[in-house]
Order: sequence, then C-alpha cells, then structure tokens
Amino acid sequence: MGLLTAPLVPAQSSPVPPPDQQSQVSAEKEQLSSHLSTLIKESLPAYTPPAIKTPEPAPPEHSDVVVLPKMVITGDTPRKFAERELDSKAGRTRLLRQRYPGAVVPPDSHLPNYAALMLAEDERLEHIAELENIAEALQATGEAKMAKDFKDEIARGFARGHDAMIESMDRSYNRR
Repeated sequence: MGLLTAPLVPAQSSPVPPPDQQSQVSAEKEQLSSHLSTLIKESLPAYTPPAIKTPEPAPPEHSDVVVLPKMVITGDTPRKFAERELDSKAGRTRLLRQRYPGAVVPPDSHLPNYAALMLAEDERLEHIAELENIAEALQATGEAKMAKDFKDEIARGFARGHDAMIESMDRSYNRR
C-alpha cells in the first residue's frame, strides 16, 4: 500500500485589511513599538564596561630574583658590528681558519696573509653589493642620473690599487 496522505487544506489566515487601513495599523504599531522601547531603555540600569585588569605576575619563589615591569623601548637600532670588529686576535685567527680552511694563518702575526686578504676582499664585495642595491633603488625611483653617478662613485671608491706589501708577500708561506 502507498503512503497515506491527508487532503490539502488551505491554512487559515487573518483577513487582510484594505490598503488605507494597513498604513494606519503599521503607524499604530510603530508608535507602540517606539513607546515600549523608550520605557524599556529607561527601566534598565546604565551599563559601564568593567575596567580591563592585567594579571599580575606571580611573585618569584626565590628572593634574589627581581621582576621588573614590562616596558616598550623605542629608539635607534644598535649598530651591527662586522665579525672582524668583534674578534680579538685569537678570535680573528679562528675566523680565518674557519672560513678559509686551506690557508695557513700564523698566530699573532701582524703581517697580512692570504686568508686575511681573502676576508678583506669578501668584505669589499659585500660593501659593493650593498651600495649597488641602493643604486638600483635610485634607478627604480626614476633617478637615473643620480644612480649612474652613484655607481661611478662606487667603482672609484672600491677600485683595487697596487699595494707593495701584498704584491711582495711570499706566496709559498701559505703552502706549507
């Protein structure tokens, strides 16, 4: 047997008033609604949001620990030192041996060796790359003449000249 279905009966609805009565009914509802909303607002207490409380850190268990309040420090960023500026003589020797493992680095030598020359050349190339990035930024902003002049200054400023000490250095020293 199939499903049992009930005959469709139209839902009973309230009679619809004529259009001129509809506007009168909606105006009455609007007045009643605004009157009720003002009465409700007047009967409610004024709302004040609670103050935001920051949790206090727990006191330290050890008496020799001092907890300072959090603070935001603004200002210039500290200078970044090159590895070469931070090292002592022993640290510089260690740096040269780490970067250029095949080179012989005599301890406590005041004369330049090939590892020290390679480090100086690497730093020179890093400085050139940084300045060329600035020149490219100038070019991108439409300052073509200024960028060209800046690149010429970079080339003049970082040009390698002849150094008698470097040229006369015994190359066999690093081949032991």
